[in-house]
Amino acid sequence: MTRILVFRIGHLGDTLLSLPALRAIRAAHRDASLVLLTNRETSRATVTAWDVLEPAGVFDDVLFFPVPSRMSDFVTLARRVRRLKPSRLYYLPPLPRTRAQTLRDRVFFRVGCGIRDLVGLETTGPHPVRDAHGGLVRMAKESDRLVDWVAPALPASAIDRRATRLEPAAGDRLRADQLLREAGLSGSRLVAIGPGSKSQATQWPIDRYEEVGRRLLRIHPDLRLLVFGAPHERSLAGTLCRAWGASAVNLAGSVTLSQSAAMLERCLLYVGNDTGTMHLAASVGTPCVAIFSARDNPGRWEPVGDGHTVLRHEVPCAGCLLSTCVEHDQACLKAVSVDDVVEAAAAGLTAKERVGA
Repeated sequence: MTRILVFRIGHLGDTLLSLPALRAIRAAHRDASLVLLTNRETSRATVTAWDVLEPAGVFDDVLFFPVPSRMSDFVTLARRVRRLKPSRLYYLPPLPRTRAQTLRDRVFFRVGCGIRDLVGLETTGPHPVRDAHGGLVRMAKESDRLVDWVAPALPASAIDRRATRLEPAAGDRLRADQLLREAGLSGSRLVAIGPGSKSQATQWPIDRYEEVGRRLLRIHPDLRLLVFGAPHERSLAGTLCRAWGASAVNLAGSVTLSQSAAMLERCLLYVGNDTGTMHLAASVGTPCVAIFSARDNPGRWEPVGDGHTVLRHEVPCAGCLLSTCVEHDQACLKAVSVDDVVEAAAAGLTAKERVGA
């Protein structure tokens, strides 16, 4: 059987935004065995691309390489790829890809792994992208960039740029309903809160989330707030739930990825940071009020779909790409006020009510 290898690394959000490109590759190679090559962190528990893509049915198998990696890990990986004998590699890289990185990876895949047909092994140029005056350029969404990256090698009929939907498993939808019943939330008007982030530079202050929740509950006393997050964010979520009392439920680290998707599907709105949970909410059709830093180009990481509100403020240091912002004390994030978030959330809830949600 023909085997096709696809390289894509990242966690939840990165993977969800790659779905249109990956589904296009799948559609173009229906009779081939599609194998994902991706990373798996050894120092902490994170959602891998395979956690998202295995139940989505895009791939037949996976090859992991550890992060951090040693030279011996890549020697082992090259041997494993050679045994598979893939006829083609689709390379879906993060940004940026320098000339040196492109050359290194071309040598690894062509010489080390023996793959002759390489799609997408190109240099991307500088990032973030700026105009002639140094301002950040609004970019296409990451999902569209990845489609454009592989589109020249695919038939146009295989491409669907809106193929971002992630369907929770039927059993996980039933489990989500059961969990809501057990929490006394069946039939409640639910809002998802995503206060966590994998980097300090994209995490809006927790005390502002507390105030947003209090004010939303004053405006809409019948709302119930579901706080999502990774296992290591359970304490953070607990801080909010204690502040909001019986109107909040801490789901951080206690539900699976597919169960989270099913829960988010039942929410009127997501309010939170630019995280994987935001992209998961968008992937099941839940409108997002998304609080963005200005560390990267606008547009690139915004949620896919309709009905979303992105709150972002440009600052002189925009485009820093920092994971931790100390010098400017999260100036871009803190420029987003509690009023901004409450007003956007209230407008989102009103819009849902108008369409009978």
